[in-house]
Amino acid sequence: MMITGKSEIINKLFFKELQDLIHKYNNMDTRTIQIIESIYLDMKDSNLKEYLLSEKDKLEEVIQYYNTNEIDINEITFFAWCNWHIEEMSIRACEAYYMDLWENGYTEVDEYLIYSNSKDLNDYTRDKLDDMLDSNYEIDRLFDKEQIIDFWLEGTSKNELIDEMINGTEIEDILDIDPDYCFTFSDDKEYVYGSI
Repeated sequence: MMITGKSEIINKLFFKELQDLIHKYNNMDTRTIQIIESIYLDMKDSNLKEYLLSEKDKLEEVIQYYNTNEIDINEITFFAWCNWHIEEMSIRACEAYYMDLWENGYTEVDEYLIYSNSKDLNDYTRDKLDDMLDSNYEIDRLFDKEQIIDFWLEGTSKNELIDEMINGTEIEDILDIDPDYCFTFSDDKEYVYGSI
Protein backbone atom coordinates (compact mmCIF):
# COMPACT_ATOMS: atom_id res chain seq x y z
CA MET A 1 0.00 0.00 0.00
CA MET A 2 1.38 3.35 -1.03
CA ILE A 3 0.20 6.93 -1.27
CA THR A 4 -0.44 7.32 -4.98
CA GLY A 5 0.90 10.27 -6.88
CA LYS A 6 3.29 11.26 -4.09
CA SER A 7 7.03 11.06 -3.75
CA GLU A 8 8.96 8.22 -2.15
CA ILE A 9 9.78 10.52 0.79
CA ILE A 10 6.06 11.17 1.47
CA ASN A 11 5.40 7.41 1.37
CA LYS A 12 8.22 6.80 3.87
CA LEU A 13 6.78 9.49 6.14
CA PHE A 14 3.33 7.89 5.87
CA PHE A 15 4.65 4.43 6.76
CA LYS A 16 6.65 5.82 9.69
CA GLU A 17 3.53 7.49 11.11
CA LEU A 18 1.52 4.31 10.50
CA GLN A 19 4.13 2.22 12.33
CA ASP A 20 4.11 4.68 15.24
CA LEU A 21 0.31 4.46 15.43
CA ILE A 22 0.36 0.65 15.37
CA HIS A 23 3.05 0.65 18.06
CA LYS A 24 1.02 3.05 20.22
CA TYR A 25 -2.10 0.89 20.18
CA ASN A 26 -0.22 -2.41 20.52
CA ASN A 27 1.54 -1.10 23.62
CA MET A 28 -1.45 0.54 25.31
CA ASP A 29 -1.61 -0.48 28.96
CA THR A 30 -4.56 -2.43 30.32
CA ARG A 31 -5.70 0.42 32.59
CA THR A 32 -5.99 2.84 29.65
CA ILE A 33 -7.94 0.28 27.65
CA GLN A 34 -10.31 -0.27 30.59
CA ILE A 35 -10.89 3.49 30.97
CA ILE A 36 -11.63 3.98 27.27
CA GLU A 37 -13.95 0.97 27.16
CA SER A 38 -15.71 2.10 30.33
CA ILE A 39 -16.33 5.54 28.86
CA TYR A 40 -17.62 4.02 25.64
CA LEU A 41 -19.93 1.57 27.40
CA ASP A 42 -21.17 3.81 30.24
CA MET A 43 -21.69 7.17 28.53
CA LYS A 44 -25.35 7.47 27.52
CA ASP A 45 -25.11 10.16 24.85
CA SER A 46 -23.72 8.72 21.62
CA ASN A 47 -22.82 12.17 20.23
CA LEU A 48 -20.77 13.04 23.31
CA LYS A 49 -19.17 9.61 23.20
CA GLU A 50 -18.13 10.14 19.58
CA TYR A 51 -16.93 13.68 20.35
CA LEU A 52 -14.70 12.46 23.17
CA LEU A 53 -13.34 9.54 21.18
CA SER A 54 -12.57 11.81 18.21
CA GLU A 55 -10.90 14.51 20.33
CA LYS A 56 -7.73 12.65 21.26
CA ASP A 57 -6.38 15.47 23.46
CA LYS A 58 -9.57 15.57 25.53
CA LEU A 59 -9.66 11.78 25.81
CA GLU A 60 -6.02 11.76 26.93
CA GLU A 61 -6.82 14.45 29.52
CA VAL A 62 -9.68 12.32 30.89
CA ILE A 63 -7.44 9.23 31.03
CA GLN A 64 -4.67 11.08 32.88
CA TYR A 65 -7.14 12.64 35.30
CA TYR A 66 -8.92 9.30 35.78
CA ASN A 67 -5.64 7.67 36.78
CA THR A 68 -4.98 10.13 39.62
CA ASN A 69 -8.44 11.29 40.78
CA GLU A 70 -11.88 9.97 41.48
CA ILE A 71 -14.07 10.76 38.50
CA ASP A 72 -17.32 9.21 37.37
CA ILE A 73 -18.99 8.93 33.99
CA ASN A 74 -21.31 11.83 34.79
CA GLU A 75 -18.39 14.20 35.27
CA ILE A 76 -16.84 12.93 32.03
CA THR A 77 -20.18 13.48 30.26
CA PHE A 78 -20.40 17.03 31.63
CA PHE A 79 -16.77 17.73 30.65
CA ALA A 80 -17.31 16.48 27.09
CA TRP A 81 -20.55 18.49 26.68
CA CYS A 82 -19.01 21.73 27.98
CA ASN A 83 -16.03 21.38 25.66
CA TRP A 84 -18.17 20.56 22.66
CA HIS A 85 -20.95 23.12 23.19
CA ILE A 86 -19.64 25.97 25.30
CA GLU A 87 -15.88 26.39 25.22
CA GLU A 88 -12.69 24.43 25.51
CA MET A 89 -11.73 24.00 29.16
CA SER A 90 -9.63 21.66 31.23
CA ILE A 91 -11.20 18.92 33.27
CA ARG A 92 -9.97 20.68 36.42
CA ALA A 93 -11.76 23.89 35.41
CA CYS A 94 -14.87 21.90 34.56
CA GLU A 95 -14.83 20.10 37.92
CA ALA A 96 -16.00 23.18 39.88
CA TYR A 97 -19.00 23.61 37.56
CA TYR A 98 -19.79 19.91 37.83
CA MET A 99 -19.70 20.00 41.64
CA ASP A 100 -21.97 23.05 41.59
CA LEU A 101 -24.40 21.19 39.32
CA TRP A 102 -24.27 18.10 41.51
CA GLU A 103 -24.80 20.00 44.77
CA ASN A 104 -27.33 22.63 43.66
CA GLY A 105 -29.09 21.04 40.70
CA TYR A 106 -27.85 23.83 38.41
CA THR A 107 -24.71 25.66 37.38
CA GLU A 108 -23.77 28.69 35.33
CA VAL A 109 -21.04 28.25 32.74
CA ASP A 110 -20.29 31.51 30.97
CA GLU A 111 -23.60 32.69 29.50
CA TYR A 112 -25.38 29.35 30.02
CA LEU A 113 -27.53 27.97 32.81
CA ILE A 114 -27.48 24.17 33.02
CA TYR A 115 -30.07 22.37 35.15
CA SER A 116 -32.32 19.34 35.38
CA ASN A 117 -35.47 20.60 37.03
CA SER A 118 -36.76 24.17 37.14
CA LYS A 119 -37.66 23.61 40.83
CA ASP A 120 -33.92 23.52 41.50
CA LEU A 121 -33.75 27.11 40.26
CA ASN A 122 -35.94 28.71 42.95
CA ASP A 123 -33.06 30.18 44.98
CA TYR A 124 -31.20 31.17 41.83
CA THR A 125 -34.33 32.87 40.48
CA ARG A 126 -34.98 34.59 43.80
CA ASP A 127 -31.49 36.17 43.64
CA LYS A 128 -31.93 37.17 40.00
CA LEU A 129 -35.38 38.66 40.65
CA ASP A 130 -33.98 40.82 43.40
CA ASP A 131 -31.84 42.54 40.75
CA MET A 132 -34.35 42.25 37.91
CA LEU A 133 -37.04 44.12 39.82
CA ASP A 134 -34.73 47.14 39.94
CA SER A 135 -34.63 47.27 36.14
CA ASN A 136 -37.32 49.11 34.15
CA TYR A 137 -36.75 46.81 31.19
CA GLU A 138 -37.32 43.67 33.28
CA ILE A 139 -40.39 45.13 35.00
CA ASP A 140 -41.91 45.98 31.60
CA ARG A 141 -41.09 42.48 30.35
CA LEU A 142 -42.57 40.69 33.36
CA PHE A 143 -45.69 42.74 34.10
CA ASP A 144 -48.37 44.68 32.31
CA LYS A 145 -49.34 48.15 33.54
CA GLU A 146 -52.46 46.92 35.37
CA GLN A 147 -50.40 44.46 37.41
CA ILE A 148 -47.92 47.16 38.34
CA ILE A 149 -50.74 49.44 39.48
CA ASP A 150 -52.29 46.60 41.53
CA PHE A 151 -48.95 45.90 43.24
CA TRP A 152 -48.58 49.58 44.09
CA LEU A 153 -52.18 49.96 45.36
CA GLU A 154 -51.93 46.81 47.47
CA GLY A 155 -48.56 47.87 48.88
CA THR A 156 -46.93 44.64 47.71
CA SER A 157 -43.33 44.49 48.90
CA LYS A 158 -40.50 43.37 46.67
CA ASN A 159 -40.08 40.15 48.69
CA GLU A 160 -43.80 39.38 48.51
CA LEU A 161 -43.72 39.93 44.76
CA ILE A 162 -40.70 37.63 44.38
CA ASP A 163 -42.42 34.90 46.41
CA GLU A 164 -45.60 35.27 44.35
CA MET A 165 -43.68 35.07 41.09
CA ILE A 166 -41.65 32.02 42.07
CA ASN A 167 -44.77 30.19 43.20
CA GLY A 168 -47.00 31.24 40.32
CA THR A 169 -44.88 31.72 37.22
CA GLU A 170 -42.80 29.35 35.12
CA ILE A 171 -39.16 29.83 36.12
CA GLU A 172 -38.05 29.75 32.47
CA ASP A 173 -40.45 32.62 31.72
CA ILE A 174 -39.08 34.69 34.58
CA LEU A 175 -35.50 34.11 33.48
CA ASP A 176 -36.42 34.51 29.81
CA ILE A 177 -34.73 31.27 28.77
CA ASP A 178 -35.78 28.68 26.21
CA PRO A 179 -34.06 25.50 27.39
CA ASP A 180 -32.62 22.86 25.07
CA TYR A 181 -31.54 19.31 25.87
CA CYS A 182 -27.85 18.89 26.67
CA PHE A 183 -27.13 15.42 28.15
CA THR A 184 -28.36 12.52 30.28
CA PHE A 185 -26.48 11.27 33.33
CA SER A 186 -26.07 7.61 34.27
CA ASP A 187 -29.17 7.78 36.52
CA ASP A 188 -31.24 8.70 33.39
CA LYS A 189 -31.67 12.26 34.65
CA GLU A 190 -31.83 14.65 31.70
CA TYR A 191 -30.27 18.09 31.82
CA VAL A 192 -31.11 21.15 29.79
CA TYR A 193 -29.44 24.48 29.21
CA GLY A 194 -30.48 27.96 28.31
CA SER A 195 -28.70 31.14 27.44
CA ILE A 196 -28.94 33.75 30.20
